[in-house]
Amino acid sequence: MNYCDWLREKTINEERVRACERLLSGETELVEGVRNIVSRTRLLGFGTDRFDRLLEQIDHQSEHFPLGESRKDYSHRELRRLDEERQQFERDHRESVSECCRQILERTRVVHEP
Repeated sequence: MNYCDWLREKTINEERVRACERLLSGETELVEGVRNIVSRTRLLGFGTDRFDRLLEQIDHQSEHFPLGESRKDYSHRELRRLDEERQQFERDHRESVSECCRQILERTRVVHEP
């Protein structure tokens, strides 16, 4: 691996760690946080362990929830319905997602600490 590839991987992994920390602290909502983590995991070529696979599954199950700019394409009534559904989804998956984040952070510490 050359220096540029190493630096790119390091930067993406740091973003992934920050996404886990923001999700655990409540700074980021669950669906948004999972999307952020999974997108970085894909860029890194990870996704082989059970925690990454679980986050991938949760991301897939929640892909119909509009976030950010995509919300402007929905009526207020539809947004209200989807937001209620998303909030229940997040309550149902919070513990398992939190455990995945804790495991990712623990693995990252083990790999990157001297």
